[in-house]
Amino acid sequence: MIMICDFCIFGRATSMFVIPMGFSLSVVDDLAQLTELDGGRWPSCDDCEPLVEQREEAELTARVMSVFRESGLLSSFSPEELAAIESHLDGKFTALFDADPIKQPI
Repeated sequence: MIMICDFCIFGRATSMFVIPMGFSLSVVDDLAQLTELDGGRWPSCDDCEPLVEQREEAELTARVMSVFRESGLLSSFSPEELAAIESHLDGKFTALFDADPIKQPI
């Protein structure tokens, strides 16, 4: 089975970050509501993995936004919408890093 990176959604996943049992992750903003309970699993590609492992939130957000822009995925969004997407990613990654995910092989 091939898994895709949950961060940039374009890379092939090579590792997995797991939220420890007993920790819930919740992000609610104007774009989405994200809730993961007990053991959420986040596959990661080789390019995103070191940023997740080192808890480099700003760099991870910048990488994901760059990949999205290069792919054309964000071409129809206004500057305000792009700022909201970036803010959402920051919030999601902050919440994930607060959960102190554990890296595991796939």
